Amino acid sequence: MTRRIALLITVIVLTGPWSVSRWTARVFASAKDTRAAGSVIRIVPRTGPPRIETLDGIGCSETICSRMFVRARVEGAEAKIRFDTIAAIEMLGGGDARVRFVDGTSRHVLVAADNRVLYLIDEAGRTKRLDLNGIDSIEFLPRTPWGDPDLQGVWSGVASLLVPFDRDPALGTRSELTEEEIRARLARQLKAGSPDNIEATNFGVEPDLTPATSRQASLVVDPPNGRRPSRTPAAESRRPKRNSFVPGVFDSVADLGLFDRCIAFSTVPGVSPVNGIEIVQSPGYVAIRTEVIHEARVIPLDGRAHVDASITSYAGDSRGRWEGRTLVVETTNVNGATALTGDSAPLTAQLSVVERYTLADRDHLSYEATIDDPGTWTRPWTLAFPRQRDQRHGLYEYACHEGNYGLANILRASRAADTITSK
Repeated sequence: MTRRIALLITVIVLTGPWSVSRWTARVFASAKDTRAAGSVIRIVPRTGPPRIETLDGIGCSETICSRMFVRARVEGAEAKIRFDTIAAIEMLGGGDARVRFVDGTSRHVLVAADNRVLYLIDEAGRTKRLDLNGIDSIEFLPRTPWGDPDLQGVWSGVASLLVPFDRDPALGTRSELTEEEIRARLARQLKAGSPDNIEATNFGVEPDLTPATSRQASLVVDPPNGRRPSRTPAAESRRPKRNSFVPGVFDSVADLGLFDRCIAFSTVPGVSPVNGIEIVQSPGYVAIRTEVIHEARVIPLDGRAHVDASITSYAGDSRGRWEGRTLVVETTNVNGATALTGDSAPLTAQLSVVERYTLADRDHLSYEATIDDPGTWTRPWTLAFPRQRDQRHGLYEYACHEGNYGLANILRASRAADTITSK
């Protein structure tokens, strides 16, 4: 009996018909090892679209309930496979399955007949039953050792490089392009990046744009027309700050923009698909680093208040929290000196931003940001696009070397022009 109670408290299985006694249920309620309970999984059914679910972690056969193991036969022998070692289960039919482990290895197994059921938690917190015979695969989305969803890594937005902020009005509420429209968009960008364009690289822009495969018609997803709301009268009167990409005499450092001076790239660096991000987590904190220009935010998750409104900065003050499997980051206290994009006017210090980072699967992160600046737009608006895990590259130092030379050389050239004009 002692061994049976210990087993009840310490294991999890994917199990068969729900027939657990009230006594067994009480044992579950007191079980301390609940590592499977609350695990987020991606389910690919045999019919219908994939979906994200939360595992209840309680499944029962007539004789056993469990919280840590999947019972199976491996090469003819009985085996208990620890839940926290599994990355994915591919169902092959008839109970046959291929289990992929977090260490990269995989094994063919036969899942025990009374383990071929998952118990999931619906949005109302109720338990629902899922028959494994109706699915193709289950992917266990990673968690940190302390239990938070694991978002760590480098995430690229390269697939969305060609997606404009605002949708073509002719598309109305249509949010995706046809293949023909995607090809036309790529052709326009390639033409703009011709060799006589100063922004084209020595190797041309085509290799950089090949991965830009997104079908999104716009980054903006709300309002439904995919266009940013009307600007306020005050915003219409604000002009973009000068920078080195516009002609004219530069009399001082103040005539050059923050990007030229390698100070800041954007009010919200993550909203640009061109900007890679890296996420690092620790208990109670998450750090989000962006490639351009070397912005790094260390974000507490403990519910503390924002700093006093009188304290502002280019990156603002960020606070985070978990809503289920989504990391929510709220940013306020910006200084009103930076813009959303390089060619737009600065936003105001009234700005607040809510970003949402959600794992779609191990290699895809859904990014969403709601921008609320009453000093610039007449209503809040939201953009969204996917990011892909980049396992080939890290984020290298954005040394801004051109700016180191450019600032002095631009001013030197302007002084030389002054000398010639005065003669």
